[in-house]
Amino acid sequence: MNMARLYTRDTIRGPVWYIDYSENGRRIRRKLGYNRAAAERALRAVEGRLVEGRAGIPPKPQHRIDTTIDDYISYVESHRTTSTARRYRSALDHFREYTRRKGIELLADVDVNVLEAFHTERYDDRGAIHANYCVGRAGSMLAWAKKRGLVDSNPARRLTMFPTDPQRPRYLSPTEINRILDACTGEERALFVTAINTGLRAGEIENLVGRDVDLARGQIHIRGKRGWKPKRNKNRIVPMNTATREAIKSLPKYKPGDYIFQRHRTYRQWAGRVFKALFVRAGIKDATAHTCRHTFASHAAMSGVDLYVIRDLLGHSSVRQTEIYAHLSPDHRRDAVERLRFGPQIVGGTDSALREGQHTASASGDRG
Repeated sequence: MNMARLYTRDTIRGPVWYIDYSENGRRIRRKLGYNRAAAERALRAVEGRLVEGRAGIPPKPQHRIDTTIDDYISYVESHRTTSTARRYRSALDHFREYTRRKGIELLADVDVNVLEAFHTERYDDRGAIHANYCVGRAGSMLAWAKKRGLVDSNPARRLTMFPTDPQRPRYLSPTEINRILDACTGEERALFVTAINTGLRAGEIENLVGRDVDLARGQIHIRGKRGWKPKRNKNRIVPMNTATREAIKSLPKYKPGDYIFQRHRTYRQWAGRVFKALFVRAGIKDATAHTCRHTFASHAAMSGVDLYVIRDLLGHSSVRQTEIYAHLSPDHRRDAVERLRFGPQIVGGTDSALREGQHTASASGDRG
């Protein structure tokens, strides 16, 4: 006799799946939903639990997906920035809604098939980048749960992400920068000059206080403070060039605990709105506050600054994040190639460069 069985009842929307089993002398009938695959997963889970119970194996605690998501979001909120936590919550709300709709309640029932189906649904809805991010956050939650013994394994490790086209970041040209500077009024000029010469994130600029700026040493200290913390809680020091120093010196006097850009602090996360209004006045399209960060990094890369140095200046955790700035325009690539002087140098019908290279090689060989 089966320990548990599935059966259906017809409704207007289609057959609804139920499970029927007995446990601890009590008969249990439970609605599972419209998805047959989810119902079969629930059946296998119940049968496994019943077998363990009859063998005298203590049952494992059943952790619910809803509770785990809430606990994980609380963890993220205490370890990441507010904006990052907001993005995590949005992605995991999609996962929460999906599992509810499919009748999947327990964390142990989330397997690679569930994640692949969720991944595909997100792709159909909003494309590869969104789908990869959402399933990636579900995988992060499962990895967190595994470390705490809530699940035995992380099925997300077996997933393959959808390929995405590499997106080159939008950065400002020198002409656009001059147009924006002409459109700046008052404190906006110092704000814009600081942004494009340091590559600071919008949140880092918003939370700069007097003690973070060391004009004597030419350094800006990015560090956490009450009510705000840098991305990944990672403090760093960003050097200031002459333009940044002069821009900050032009600001009204401030105390060590005062915010550097005081005029705009009438609401939280103001930088995005200020930059957007400034770009509109200057007639700049498709630009945001983050475009200033891309501008700093892109022009640094085109000037020949090493990607590892740019990584440290931006505060990236891996150089892989910085590789998006390795995109040099055709003109800069051509200039780079023109700097190389290898090859024929025809003088009097002879390849003097090649002959000189051979002579040098022969001399080196003789010395060996």
